[in-house]
Amino acid sequence: MSFLRMQESPGFPHRSRGFRHKAGMTGHFPTSLLALSNKCKLTLMEFIGHSNAQRPVDNYGGSMFLILFVGFLAAGWIHAMKTGPHTKQRFAELMLVYSLVGYFGILMLGVAIYNLVAPERFAASHGWSVSTDNPFQQFVGILYGAMAIIAILAVWLRGMYLLAPAVCWSIFFLGATYIHIADFAARGREITFPLVLHIFSSHGLMAIVVIVLVAAYMPAVHVNRRK
Repeated sequence: MSFLRMQESPGFPHRSRGFRHKAGMTGHFPTSLLALSNKCKLTLMEFIGHSNAQRPVDNYGGSMFLILFVGFLAAGWIHAMKTGPHTKQRFAELMLVYSLVGYFGILMLGVAIYNLVAPERFAASHGWSVSTDNPFQQFVGILYGAMAIIAILAVWLRGMYLLAPAVCWSIFFLGATYIHIADFAARGREITFPLVLHIFSSHGLMAIVVIVLVAAYMPAVHVNRRK
């Protein structure tokens, strides 16, 4: 029951008048509050993907993910600085582990859950459409979840194991970079430099960073295996 209906309902005459009298409300306040609530709801729906496929790219969302990724790399760097030894392989290992567990693990597990709970909204946020009788988006959610769990296991498993989540997510994000650009082009969207930079920074750049960290860390793994 809405606030307006409560005021007009004959079953609550004294309660509604008393509430309004104590709160000092005017008759226009509930209407303004309802209008503000509807405006907030529309804004939220557009943010989570109920707008059309031609909407602008969500630069804020991509920037947020990039900041989180850099934050996890910084956390790995700080961990290596405080614990030692201060070798290139040690820095690469901890920065790789933090990015795998934090970004590609925990954060992507949240994306997987959102994908499974609201597949239509997740697809719409990318400008795609998914019907209720098409389970493809749920399959994508399971894929995200499986790869995220593989990345989270890097907390306990090191050495050659780190190759598994690093290779999976690098290939996935490099492929996602191409797919997003090709999708925009297929829908007639002008492929501008800011658009490509936005897509690359939120996908391809992260894949390249992971590949560089793996390349810096692997020599130490080979040395330990020979020992």
